[in-house]
Amino acid sequence: AAGNQAGTIGLALADTQAARSARVDAKVWSVFGQIAWHISDDLRLTFGSRLNYEKKDGRRTMAIEARGGGALQGQQALLTPIAYAALFGIASQNLSEIAAAGIPGISTSAGDFVNALGALPTAGDYSQWRYTPSLTLQYDAGPHTMVYASWVTGAKSGGFDYRANNKGAAASMDEAFAFGDEKAMTVEGGLKTRLLGGRAELNAAVYYTDYKDLQVSIFDGRLGFNVGNAAKARIYGLELDGRVRITPRLSANGSFAYTNFKFKEFPYGQCYSGQVPNGPAAAQGYCSYKGQTAQFVPKTTGTLALQYMVPITDALEIRASGDMFYSGKYFADPTLDPRLVQRAYTRFNARLALGSVGPKKWEVALLAKNLTDKKPMSFATAVPLAYDIFGAVSSNAFFGEGRTFVLQGRFDF
Repeated sequence: AAGNQAGTIGLALADTQAARSARVDAKVWSVFGQIAWHISDDLRLTFGSRLNYEKKDGRRTMAIEARGGGALQGQQALLTPIAYAALFGIASQNLSEIAAAGIPGISTSAGDFVNALGALPTAGDYSQWRYTPSLTLQYDAGPHTMVYASWVTGAKSGGFDYRANNKGAAASMDEAFAFGDEKAMTVEGGLKTRLLGGRAELNAAVYYTDYKDLQVSIFDGRLGFNVGNAAKARIYGLELDGRVRITPRLSANGSFAYTNFKFKEFPYGQCYSGQVPNGPAAAQGYCSYKGQTAQFVPKTTGTLALQYMVPITDALEIRASGDMFYSGKYFADPTLDPRLVQRAYTRFNARLALGSVGPKKWEVALLAKNLTDKKPMSFATAVPLAYDIFGAVSSNAFFGEGRTFVLQGRFDF
């Protein structure tokens, strides 16, 4: 019986495709300006202002078709859209048509999927006035030092989600189709200074950013992602960078960053495989990310680089350099799966070159990248359908390139 069922599903899916169709019409205009007030020779206040208006009209649908386009025929016309909905969570306009056809049993099943996944086609309109001011205060504390403080507001415009396979946590497909502006407010303070008679530079900044209506992409647990304004978040941190010429031939530069990101609200986070739903939307099968960090956000990162030049003749020199990059641990998976955490790592690169000094420059170089052969996860996620259909915890991941040697040549003419 199981074999017959699998065969029926296979025949329903054979030589078919899910085809998206979408269109958007948009109008945007913007006015912006900036005024600087020199309070004194050493103190400046800059006020910036931007006014935007956006209007968008969008529509989209999804149709289950024969491969290459065209209507489904025979039993596939009835069974295939239901199979796509049951296996992959894909809503389609076919389901609405089947539900309205009044076919005993099949129309009821199609109607249930329309209620669960959303009705297509869908359309929406979006219009928004947006005003984003900013203030920056700068003070020259000395001939080589400037300190500053700033307050900046900004926004990422809303729009329409064309790639979603279903309505996700929204009440309807129309509601899921449109999402609003993401808003941010940042307070920052820092300094920029030159030291050691101009041979060194140091920049430092501390910041705090508050996000409202954060635009997030939520995995639907099957094959797709849904975009919406599902979260509030805050981030604060410290950034340092500098460079120094140690000798006429030797120089160094480096940077350090500390980042602390937390979701203040995110009730519709996708649970990782095997996680028990929790939070306000647990009944809908979601997990709360409140108090959690985000994907790809290590708390600490740093770089350090050295460059050294050795003249051989008046026309030739050897150039040697090396650099390192450090990253703290981070989640490689968007569902914050603790099994898919990339541990802290350090990568080293080196370069040795022979080149000319004159106006027609040439260079031959040997590069060694990732000397320690570290291969961090650049992205990871659960294998689609593995847990929801088969109950198997399974993941896939992409990893960085390993140790590499490169011979490089360059000639300017």
